Amino acid sequence: MMNRFVRLLLAIVLLMNFNSYSYAAKGAASVYKITITKVELCETGSTISNCLNPDDITVGGGVADVDIAGVTAGEAAGVVADFSRLTPGKTYTYLQAILKREMKISGVADGCYTKNDGVYNANDGRAVGSTSSSDQAEVSLFVPYFSQNDSFLMIEGSSDASGTSLAEAGEIRSTDTHFRSRQVLSSSYTHKVGISPTVFLAFDTSLGVEDDEIYTESAGTCGSAKTLGAAPPTQTITIQGQ
Repeated sequence: MMNRFVRLLLAIVLLMNFNSYSYAAKGAASVYKITITKVELCETGSTISNCLNPDDITVGGGVADVDIAGVTAGEAAGVVADFSRLTPGKTYTYLQAILKREMKISGVADGCYTKNDGVYNANDGRAVGSTSSSDQAEVSLFVPYFSQNDSFLMIEGSSDASGTSLAEAGEIRSTDTHFRSRQVLSSSYTHKVGISPTVFLAFDTSLGVEDDEIYTESAGTCGSAKTLGAAPPTQTITIQGQ
């Protein structure tokens, strides 16, 4: 089986960079939960905007609320994909996955703490924080919605966890609860019976929260406006057995 969180997380990183600003103060996330509902590999001939003859390798119903901030070195965050479900002899060049737009994060940036009082914006992904550390709790932060954009053809909004009623490539609608994203594999993978790669990974969420008090749509200060957002974690990956 294969723990595939790093490749999937890259899709989230891309989206969060769409809503991340270089001038925002960043701080540590002690909780950083993501939900992955489906994982597929795409056959040779696929493109960034089109997955050909995908094979579903999801284990069970995927994984929910996996806390990547709580995974220590050498421990597994969980198993989301099983390569033994692939077609023997078939070559794959892309991976695509469906993820929940909502992420649950607890942390602090520039003295502004996440505060789970339900005051957040599912569209721009930002939430109201608190200047008091005693208020710190998990808060829901969302991947932002955006109109069709040719720079993001690898992303499609989805109305549900299974990927039905997809938006066109390069768009996430405000009504979408999930999104599908694909990326090219670093090298093509041809499945052989009895051989499945193992992925070891580590995450760094020490800069996983950002506080942007001059964000144009959320102008204000911590505690009075939606200034807190998710910042992409860094990750390392080691692959064995390919």
